[in-house]
Amino acid sequence: MSYQLDPFADINLSEALLRLLIEEHEERTLPACERLLSYYRNEEEPIPGFGGVVNWRAAQVAGLPDRLTRPIEGAPPKVSWPASTIVARAYLDQLVRSNTIPAARAEAIRTTLTNADGVRTSRDRGAAEVVGALTSLASDLERDAAAATGRDASRLRAMAETVKGRADQLR
Repeated sequence: MSYQLDPFADINLSEALLRLLIEEHEERTLPACERLLSYYRNEEEPIPGFGGVVNWRAAQVAGLPDRLTRPIEGAPPKVSWPASTIVARAYLDQLVRSNTIPAARAEAIRTTLTNADGVRTSRDRGAAEVVGALTSLASDLERDAAAATGRDASRLRAMAETVKGRADQLR
């Protein structure tokens, strides 16, 4: 490729020097600019995890120094709750106390969760009906979460995920 270097004759810019500057830019400056752009876009990037599980992290986290991203020694471990009806009942209790879910609807949800407690495997009698009821309940909770705000929205989403997880266990 030939470059029009006539406008730069006063600074003695040759084609060889221009190619050298372009290569240097592509090797050094461009990757740094792309990392910076990725940081501000805050795109998620995959991180291979244990057992083939892929986790995702935001680009802003990837750009932070280790001292800010490594686990803090002595900090309590991150707790993840199992997909069980006990956890769903705990979320339900919080949502009833905050008047997010009316008492009549809460009783219907408790009935669905009690029915789920009576089923252990997909081979049990009534398992398909319970899975259908749990799936429907999870969809309703997700719809409610979309309309809610703040802690109530996050609790509704968490409860929906728990109910979905319990339905998946019974499939």
